[in-house]
Amino acid sequence: MGNALLRPLGRIAVGFGLALAVTACGEQDSADKVADQLDEAAEQSGPRAAEVIEDRADELRERETAAPPGQPGSYAQETMRRAGAAAVASETPPPSQ
Repeated sequence: MGNALLRPLGRIAVGFGLALAVTACGEQDSADKVADQLDEAAEQSGPRAAEVIEDRADELRERETAAPPGQPGSYAQETMRRAGAAAVASETPPPSQ
């Protein structure tokens, strides 16, 4: 059962890893660029995680700049943390009685 909970996180990590691979290091990135990378990660994620990522990408497009996704605490990293939590929550079976 533990592996079943880790599968959604693996899909998210792979998708986000691909998005990070195309990110150059810099002080600030265009918010649209980071949002596009989040959309790429959403395409490779499970339904609940994808919903979270897409919503956050849409919110990010209202900004001009964003910290690079690889920067600790960046908007992108927080998005992936939330997506992972949503994926695990949607995969967790209810407690047996």
